[in-house]
Amino acid sequence: DLQWRQGGQHAPAQALPPIADAEGWQAATAPLSDWRPDIAGATVEHTQTFVRDGVRVGLFVALFDDPSGEAKAITSTNQLVRTTNKLWSQVGADTLSLPADGDVTAVRTAVLLRNRERLAAWQWYWVGGRTTASDWTARFTEMLGLLQGRRKPVAWVVVYTPTERGEEEARATLQAFTAAMGTP
Repeated sequence: DLQWRQGGQHAPAQALPPIADAEGWQAATAPLSDWRPDIAGATVEHTQTFVRDGVRVGLFVALFDDPSGEAKAITSTNQLVRTTNKLWSQVGADTLSLPADGDVTAVRTAVLLRNRERLAAWQWYWVGGRTTASDWTARFTEMLGLLQGRRKPVAWVVVYTPTERGEEEARATLQAFTAAMGTP
């Protein structure tokens, strides 16, 4: 499943290409789930599903690069689950440290639930080439760029997979996927 949205409208596929396959992870045509984070103000949203050895992972990226500064990635408005939407609920949350390119990076983890469907989700921000799971660090990095006269785009990245094989297996799947696709 591949979708790009720009300004609330679907953008032409040739304008924003899909993310390339890597290390056996191949783009899938069918969506992983109908779950979608609650997001507002993104310049571009991207959803794509990958599969490797029958295991599926979803990717959601929201890019905030509004020159007016009206769109903000790091806000309570952007959440994995809407507080007013009772279809999905978040039943767990934590922070996990992962080795990445000789360094350690953190991701925020969550378990999302709707009826019998459970998804393990990892999320982080990408700000001007750096990654962080911390709202504070992302805001600071963004503000530092503004003070230096270099507006830095911010991306909110979420990867997710079903937990039907257990949460430890879901964690291993998400770790393998993020390692294959590059540093989170």
